[in-house]
Amino acid sequence: MSYFKKIVTKWSQKIGKLGPNSKNKHHIFHLENILLDEGWTWDAINEFVLLLEAKPSGSEIEKRKKDKIKYQKKTKDGTKEIEIQAGSAADDPEHEAHDQAHQYVYGEKPEGEEGPTQKDKAGDAQMAGDRSAKPGETTDSPKPEPKPQASQIYKDIKPGELMTGADSDIKQTGLLYGYNEIIDKKTGKTIFKPAPGNAGSMLNEIVSGEVAQILEQNPELSDKELIDLLQKQFGKTTLFKENSKKPKKTAGGISTKAVPEGQNRELYSKLMISVASGRRKYNKSNREAKQNGFKNPKMENYYGHSESFEAMVNDIKGKNVIGPDGTPIDFDEAENLIRTGGGGDNPSDTGTLTFDSDSDRVIMTFHSDKDSTEAIIAQSSAKAEANANQDNVQKLVDSKLLEPEQAEAIMGENQEYVEQQADIEKELKQVSGSPAKFFQDNVTLEDALKSIHNDTNQDGSADTQKTSTKWNSTAIKGKSGPNANLLKYLDNQEDPSDEELLEAFLAFMADENKKKDPTNDQITLMDRLNRRWANKGAPDVDPMIEDIRNRTISNETDYIKRQDAIKINYGGKQMGVGTFLEGNTIFKQFHLEAMNPESEKGVHKYKGMFETNHGGLSVDGEVLRKCIPGVNNKEDFVTKFEVGEATEQKGVRGSQKGRTTGSKRIVYAINEKNERVEIGVKVARTKSGKLGKLQTVYQWSDKMKKCFSKDGKRS
Repeated sequence: MSYFKKIVTKWSQKIGKLGPNSKNKHHIFHLENILLDEGWTWDAINEFVLLLEAKPSGSEIEKRKKDKIKYQKKTKDGTKEIEIQAGSAADDPEHEAHDQAHQYVYGEKPEGEEGPTQKDKAGDAQMAGDRSAKPGETTDSPKPEPKPQASQIYKDIKPGELMTGADSDIKQTGLLYGYNEIIDKKTGKTIFKPAPGNAGSMLNEIVSGEVAQILEQNPELSDKELIDLLQKQFGKTTLFKENSKKPKKTAGGISTKAVPEGQNRELYSKLMISVASGRRKYNKSNREAKQNGFKNPKMENYYGHSESFEAMVNDIKGKNVIGPDGTPIDFDEAENLIRTGGGGDNPSDTGTLTFDSDSDRVIMTFHSDKDSTEAIIAQSSAKAEANANQDNVQKLVDSKLLEPEQAEAIMGENQEYVEQQADIEKELKQVSGSPAKFFQDNVTLEDALKSIHNDTNQDGSADTQKTSTKWNSTAIKGKSGPNANLLKYLDNQEDPSDEELLEAFLAFMADENKKKDPTNDQITLMDRLNRRWANKGAPDVDPMIEDIRNRTISNETDYIKRQDAIKINYGGKQMGVGTFLEGNTIFKQFHLEAMNPESEKGVHKYKGMFETNHGGLSVDGEVLRKCIPGVNNKEDFVTKFEVGEATEQKGVRGSQKGRTTGSKRIVYAINEKNERVEIGVKVARTKSGKLGKLQTVYQWSDKMKKCFSKDGKRS
């Protein structure tokens, strides 16, 4: 069976014995839902429906006139099905089947028609073609107020401003400042600090919520209408501009062909993701409201900022909070779930409250927002994972699976491992500060600035690896003033000279006790400048950095092997403590508690409360269980868990080409068929350039991504 025959078969099953009619809006509604389930985008669906609804050509009309159609004729003996030639009735206004035949032949109702075929009797509104009608409504039912078109959504709101409500104040501040920490120069106090993430995640979290609010006013707006509306309303904000810096590159794996010609590919593709994500949030909220009997639901969406948590808590005061399945949640627990957003038992980025206008009930849900299944699921550090190990070791003692003396030895080694990693990181700071110290001691500010601004080596020859662009970026000084990292080292913060800025920059880079890591641009500027003085004694830090990376990776591998020397019997299986602890870490970082239908932890306790939204593709516990069959909870996972050996990750360009830059481990689960299933990868890498410390990030495997694409929820 061909793909489109399969679609038509599904469509016919939805419609019933009458068969699908592309001119019937009720039938089109069913087709759209089928195509959504098949993974079609709204733009593709709208284009396809337009083709279906297009009026037939002249030759097609003549062909249809000769076709036979059937209609229901009332007689004194009852209703009979009569077959006639379509053209004879279509061109005869007096024929009792005229309306039906005219629509079949010409693709539209006759001019001046005021209702369905039986003009004197109210019929089923949906079957008459009214897509907006609810089941049971007739053609003479009162009609609801018309939904606002895209151009009317913001007609009373200034450009750049969001709809009010929920946590709109902090989201508005985010649009104003973008993904930047803003510090008051006079007081040193923080004016604004974004929620964890980056400019892209911030855009998705804020805009997807706004899209859901727009769809609440008019759910029939197309993706294109929504994107055009968002660009018009917010295109000049700092956050939108930050997400427009790579105009030729798309985000989230979106094909360049999906972006209309002439559009900024980065921004447009990110808005495609936000629109799909927002549509999923709206549909989910609307469905849950209906399931709980809400007649007039009103939703509010919340960003992941601490002020957003505060607004969300305030909005549930005096309300009867329930989960999506109607389970009551007392206020203290609801508040705790909100305030722990982004944590282990609530690994969400955003939240939604759906209020019942006719009662005090409100449904609470949370979302982990990702641009695609390619996105990083979680990130951690040796210290954070060691702290989690401490809790898990104590649970083994409490369960009599480990003797207190064994636990004490394990935790002693755990602490030693953390200290070793900290010492290695301290070495990295010393190495990374050595180029700056060399310049402080051996190069004049005048010579260094000349090299930076002119893009020349210390002998005056040209260097294609530019430093001028890095100096002129926010690495040193942006539109709002000096980079925040340099303020501590600047006496004159109002209008510093280039000499003062360079002096502060070198002091910051040389400081082994600095609280914040340098940005990528700052690291690149220092590295390129340092290389220009290589023949004058500037330190070659690359081999030292590689040695530190190798020792960091080896230290983790050795730690797990040493812990595995101690065996426990867990879930009926003998295993090493190192593997047990690593399995617990992986289970937590991949948010796999969501797959446990009997969970009593955090958001996972309430069915449907939490999901990961990958640009409209939802992954929840039900999906995870389909993709890892035979694994339903932590014990299942840990006893069927394997982790591969660490493989070195090598640099592919620049001074790091061929050198060790990090490591990767493949994580497996053993399914019900005793097969190894790749779950994901655990990657040790630096997020802040070659001088940054290694951090651990977790990503899904290709096999899991393929399964999510097949079994994930879209509508």
